[in-house]
Amino acid sequence: MNPPRISVVITAHNEGEELRRTIESVRENTRQPYEIIVVDDGSTDSSSSTLNENDLKVIRHGERIGVAVSRNEGSAIAGGDVLAYLDGHQRLSDGCLNRCAEVALENRAIVWPDVRGLEDRGWTGHGASLRLCDKHGYFNARWHRCQPKETLSSISTLVVPGYVMPREVFSRVRWIGALRGWGASEPALTVKAYFLNIPILHLCGPLARHLFRNEIPYSTPWESVWRNHALVARVCFQDETWFERWLPQVFERHMTDAIRRDLESPEVQAEHAEFLAARKKANSPSDEAFFERFGPIPALTKRESSQDERVSGNGSLSDDEYIQQQRPRSRPGEYKTIRARVDAALNWMVRSLPDGALAGRRAFDVGTRDGYALENLQKLGAAEAAGIELVPETAAYAARRGRAVRQGDMRQIADGDTQWDLVTSIHSLEHCPDPARAVAEMSRVLRPGGWLFVVVPRESNPSSDPLHNCSFPSAEALRELIASEPSLDPTTIKENLGILAKGCRELRLLIQKRNA
Repeated sequence: MNPPRISVVITAHNEGEELRRTIESVRENTRQPYEIIVVDDGSTDSSSSTLNENDLKVIRHGERIGVAVSRNEGSAIAGGDVLAYLDGHQRLSDGCLNRCAEVALENRAIVWPDVRGLEDRGWTGHGASLRLCDKHGYFNARWHRCQPKETLSSISTLVVPGYVMPREVFSRVRWIGALRGWGASEPALTVKAYFLNIPILHLCGPLARHLFRNEIPYSTPWESVWRNHALVARVCFQDETWFERWLPQVFERHMTDAIRRDLESPEVQAEHAEFLAARKKANSPSDEAFFERFGPIPALTKRESSQDERVSGNGSLSDDEYIQQQRPRSRPGEYKTIRARVDAALNWMVRSLPDGALAGRRAFDVGTRDGYALENLQKLGAAEAAGIELVPETAAYAARRGRAVRQGDMRQIADGDTQWDLVTSIHSLEHCPDPARAVAEMSRVLRPGGWLFVVVPRESNPSSDPLHNCSFPSAEALRELIASEPSLDPTTIKENLGILAKGCRELRLLIQKRNA
């Protein structure tokens, strides 16, 4: 039996040298026959301009469209029996795609190998499970971190590329044509595969390494992410389910006129009708069976204020209890493992600030730990940078290293009013028992016209981390908390979605204090 011909579709946007390294990894670790197709999705860094097009195919977009369209285009010109999908920042173990291709053909399935970061630190992902977000209802995934007993096991979702499928499977689950930008590309495949009874399998052993970035290298507006998730629901579910459940209970609050037009466009409606016909032919599970397996849509209730419902803190902690609670996380020492995320957040902040907002100004970091952010702020142009750290031993350690750090509680900052030009809080607000009070204090010490920069992890429940006293499940939750402080101007808000590790997200928000 001849080995399957594999078409490797690599999507890339401003990947720099990572694109070349990914291509080299495919060539070094994939047995013939194979072909490589690169879809450059509007790169501006010339990363694809030097590619040798004699031994690979290249599609170039004049502007960024998104991974779903890019993968569909690459698949359309592919000549292989099996299609493999990679991002432009991945590495493969020897024979990874060949073994996945064999299993995919044998089982007429989508096959996903083990996933790990480019370095050996951290955990390995052995597949994942689909689950609707308990609070907001969007399509979500949970990594499997424990190695399964079986080499081949059934899973229910994909999270990042590295997966392989036969051409005939792609023809049935191809990406929804209207998907744009970032978000919901893997849920789109997952939901289609579920309703068409196409297996998604995890193959333990072969490894696809992935560069989990600290920062997404392109704009990721939340409106676009919600639009893509809504498209998946609109195309894949029955009309009754969309109008009676998905729309009112999940997506109505995120709808704009433009999104509504997209969802009811002739193109989307035609794809919806085509997929429902495919479901009928495949003897598809019902919509109700989907919710029974992957979780119900959150019940429709009267929407409460975000502070009461979503970011309320543990106000019962006394000052001493608060310090004692945080000691295990904030120990004296250098916090080298979080420096990359601090750098990425501050670099985005600097790009987003107006000219002159930082250079020569006074900056104040709240919850600064070892004071590393202060050194970075000065390198970025601040004339002076100081900060407070809750745990006394950690503050004393930073001060001994020559950093302007003192012990302090963000709920009652000792500084006088309007002392600072810029106030930053990077992964500290989620630890606070009273986040609204902390925001008011940070605004109080900020001069009129100054800027407040807040970064928090996106998480549904503070119980996911025992040292977190509040949580921010969405950009909307953080925005509503910050904008509720009357001294801050919500019309100046700038937002960004960052990446922590293994696909976990962080929310970034920049806002200016009113001049009056």
